[in-house]
Amino acid sequence: MDFRRVARVVAWTVGAAVVLLIGLWLVVIAINWRDEAPSADALRLQRSIDERPAVADAANAYVLLLGLGISRDEDPLAWGVRRKAFLDDFPSGAVGEDALALPGPDHDFARDRTEATKTLMEACRDADRACLSRLDAHPEHVDAWLASENWLLDRYLALIGLTQWRETVPSDVRAPFPPYMPALDAQRLLLMKAWRHAGRGEAAAARELLQRDLTFWRMALRSSDILISKMIATAAIRRHFAMGNLVLRELDALGVDSTPPESWSEPIDREERSMRRPFAGEWLFSKSAVAVSGDTRDSDSFFGHAAYDWAFSPFFQPQATNNLIAANMTHLIDGLDVELDELPCALKSMTDPPHGGGFPGLYNPVGNILSQIGYPMYAPYAARVGDLEGIRRVVLLASRLREEGRGGDVDLPERISAAAFRDPYDDAPFGWDAKTQSIVFRGLEPAPRGRHAVLL
Repeated sequence: MDFRRVARVVAWTVGAAVVLLIGLWLVVIAINWRDEAPSADALRLQRSIDERPAVADAANAYVLLLGLGISRDEDPLAWGVRRKAFLDDFPSGAVGEDALALPGPDHDFARDRTEATKTLMEACRDADRACLSRLDAHPEHVDAWLASENWLLDRYLALIGLTQWRETVPSDVRAPFPPYMPALDAQRLLLMKAWRHAGRGEAAAARELLQRDLTFWRMALRSSDILISKMIATAAIRRHFAMGNLVLRELDALGVDSTPPESWSEPIDREERSMRRPFAGEWLFSKSAVAVSGDTRDSDSFFGHAAYDWAFSPFFQPQATNNLIAANMTHLIDGLDVELDELPCALKSMTDPPHGGGFPGLYNPVGNILSQIGYPMYAPYAARVGDLEGIRRVVLLASRLREEGRGGDVDLPERISAAAFRDPYDDAPFGWDAKTQSIVFRGLEPAPRGRHAVLL
């Protein structure tokens, strides 16, 4: 065998492969030589954030919410202002572990709550028959909880008296989220107080608390600029209707006026259900993740930095990636902005991203892949918000049936079927669960979250 001839063939083959790879690499570099300018969709989402009207701190419910759970001897508004400034300027200087938390001393609720209060809160996580049994058996536990955290309820009443909401949209993935739990716990206090008013036959006082609570959370639902705030407002409204139903049920049992508050009669409208503002906020938040993906400053050495730039950068264009994400977010915003009877079909059409996807080409292939991450999770949030209208209708139906007189269980399915309050998606009648004595609405979310049973 002529080894020299074989060696020459191998050398030529390797050399040709190297030349071909270098040529392909130069083609890739040429194709990815320039990033894109911000697209019309990206500019539209940015305007949605930039053009929000300014709100003074003292009038901004978001600011007070930031400080709501501060230690009871501190000023919640003052700390809310400080926390908002922290989030507005985040990150300022070096960001270490301590700098990632909101400033200020939070109240230690877990330490101060009695076992009876904790048991009550757990039992009434859902406003079901177990909760009702606990309330009926131990109303003194409700009174003790209200007395021990009356200061938090006072703060909450100040919060729900505000009518404007403008939050800081995070532009850094490390930024802490607002502390929502104190507000949600304070809402539970208000609903418990409304239930105690109802138990004493104080219908006007109970109805006023319910009216103020729902008015506030519907304002927050309409004005939310980040997705988690939209979902917190949605959860608060679901709890309001569920616990509010028990309040009206208590009034009815005493034979006093159990008319629902006025805000219950107003349908959850299209603006309240709109995902435009929170999805714009999600896009801005994603820009930070894109920036981190393209940042090589965390490389441990110069070689690591250079190798990263040489191997990765030609395949990744930050603004082109942001444009793809903006196009997909805009598609979701527009596609989900429909009437409720069209929402089921709209959700089915939103499973796959319309922009990017498939086998990535030579331009920005890494960004193409990044732009698809998380897309399928967004549309179902619109289903969660959409289901609020069905919940509103089913609690109104329960109230109406109690006003008309319950009658026999055999009659109830027929009366529910003939009622004006019906499923908002297909106009079908609500269901009846004879075992739990509940009217049932099956929303667009999968079970068990999408099944809403309201005690009659």
